[in-house]
Amino acid sequence: MPINSGVPVKSRSSVKTHTHPECDYFLMPKMAPYPDGDTEPVATELPRASVPIGRLWGRRLALSYWVLFATAAIAGVISIVGSGPANRDLAIASLLGLVVWIVGWFIQAVIYAGFAVRRDVVLSFSLVGIGWHQGAMTAKRTLAAAIATLASLVVVGAGLIAIAKSTDTAATVADGGLFAIPGLGMTPADSMLHFSGWLFWLQAVGQLYPLRMTLGRHLIASVIVTVGPKLTPSVAAILLHRMLLGIGILMVGVAIATMRFDNPLVVPRWPLFVLLAFALIRTASVARSRQLVDSLWERRSEQEADEEMLPPDRLSERLWGWYARRRARRALQREHDEAVDATKLDQILERLHEQGPDSLSHEDRVILKRVSESLKKHRNS
Repeated sequence: MPINSGVPVKSRSSVKTHTHPECDYFLMPKMAPYPDGDTEPVATELPRASVPIGRLWGRRLALSYWVLFATAAIAGVISIVGSGPANRDLAIASLLGLVVWIVGWFIQAVIYAGFAVRRDVVLSFSLVGIGWHQGAMTAKRTLAAAIATLASLVVVGAGLIAIAKSTDTAATVADGGLFAIPGLGMTPADSMLHFSGWLFWLQAVGQLYPLRMTLGRHLIASVIVTVGPKLTPSVAAILLHRMLLGIGILMVGVAIATMRFDNPLVVPRWPLFVLLAFALIRTASVARSRQLVDSLWERRSEQEADEEMLPPDRLSERLWGWYARRRARRALQREHDEAVDATKLDQILERLHEQGPDSLSHEDRVILKRVSESLKKHRNS
């Protein structure tokens, strides 16, 4: 006979089993808030720690506080150290570096705005260039924009360094070859070119390292979403999370190797690698990875529709419209010239028949030659 102890017994279905927080997250609906409060700015939002600086082509511009801090620090160093006669080149090098850095920003901004599917996207400038926002473009466009940005920076930098190495005094630039870090002696023109090219490469490397809102993280996520069409968003987010952790651990190994084998002259470099590894691991949460994957995943099914129905006032559409109008104007001008030549041709042929070849002027002969070439083109086409 069963003994009733008076304690209510919960049914098996009412018992809540314990699951890992990350597993709970993957069971959440798509629009549910992210569990640990990690949120990334979308394409139309200003990022944290940034200040708006205006608008350009309908797009809001923002500048990171870190850029202001770095500028102030460099200006302070120049005012203290650069006052001596032996360090006068430091101010020139800093000014040149600022100009080159802004040019690199401009290259990145043009490519980013050209590939974005929204015309109201925010262009935020960070230390290494344009900040990449979620939802600004589709997965394939993200992949294409990342490749175009890296290729542009690398090609421009390589071109400047190649020009510097081809000059007569290029041997004074660096003894370490093409990839040597230049000094700050900015007197020769080839040294300035070498320094400028190295800064473009530095921007490319900085963007490629997959911190938050960088090209590298969006590039990895777009590759996962594009190459793995059978993956679910949950699996893609876990894969992105583990890849970021792997890169962070690899950076720790680089820091240990640098600390073991490097012989710094002034400042050791291994703390920088440790700081980069910590920053990457700190921002490589599953929530951030899932949020980035979702922003690319929800647009993947609409990829073809987005590419066919782009806003007419996007930068790329404006450039294409300008090119199409230019071709149309050329075609109209060519048709007008052909009509004028046809009108004059009758008069020239009549005069040629009545007065002979000696009656033709230089302008008449030019018209005959142009009409003859036009007829040949029409026959060949």
